[in-house]
Amino acid sequence: MGGVLGRYGNIYGEVNKPLANEGADTVIDVNVVAKSDGAIRENVVELGIKESLSQCGIDADIDTR
Repeated sequence: MGGVLGRYGNIYGEVNKPLANEGADTVIDVNVVAKSDGAIRENVVELGIKESLSQCGIDADIDTR
């Protein structure tokens, strides 16, 4: 697993899992800022990114300002 999801897996394995094993409830916040000279299509965000995260069990709050 490479890229962002691979690094997320590393965070889970090295940070979240040991804390959860100790009985801790954890929250991991990830912020992504994307800029483009043109518009980023809404369906890329809603149907692509948000849906993919949802399928991975990740609750995403996406602000498209």
